[in-house]
Amino acid sequence: MHKHMTKIHIIALSLTIAVMACMGFTSPQKSEAGDAQAKVTQKQEIKKNVTKTKHKKQAEEEAKKAEEAKKAEEAKKAEEAKKAEEARLAEEAKKTPDKKKYGTPSGNQIMTDGRVVNFRSMGVIYMHGYRYTYYSSRVLYHHRTPEWYACDDHLYRTADGYIVVASRDHAIGAIVPTPFGKGKVLDRCVHSGNIDIYVDF
Repeated sequence: MHKHMTKIHIIALSLTIAVMACMGFTSPQKSEAGDAQAKVTQKQEIKKNVTKTKHKKQAEEEAKKAEEAKKAEEAKKAEEAKKAEEARLAEEAKKTPDKKKYGTPSGNQIMTDGRVVNFRSMGVIYMHGYRYTYYSSRVLYHHRTPEWYACDDHLYRTADGYIVVASRDHAIGAIVPTPFGKGKVLDRCVHSGNIDIYVDF
């Protein structure tokens, strides 16, 4: 009887183990180990995502700083260019002759001896051993006209105040006398002994 009961217990225990195996029973230790590994993996993923976010933020900040530096450099260059242009214009203004300094309200010309004449109606003036005639840059446009200044007496002058003239007898750049003040030879004329004075009428 005792042996029979022992066999029954063994059979029951075997069945219990088999049932538990079929039901996928795992030990608490294995389950805890799996949970721990899952937590470690989750923490690693979180850390990885945090690192990615941090790197992305740093890259965005660096790009923003680079863009701001670029804009600052462009603004600096623009300001320097503006100042340079203002300085150039100021320098040009210093060189520009006072247009109202020459001539009369009627637009006639003042001779060096104080006489007021109408050079346009006279056409020719003999003085200083030369024959002075006028050359109209309106009638026959000279390519350098934009470099000169038409003053109130209708005579073209350089930035430093010289009357623009043409001569066959003088070198380009020579300073010569005219009935209206000193002239600078900036062109050639046809006839020797003649000096053309550039005018805007």
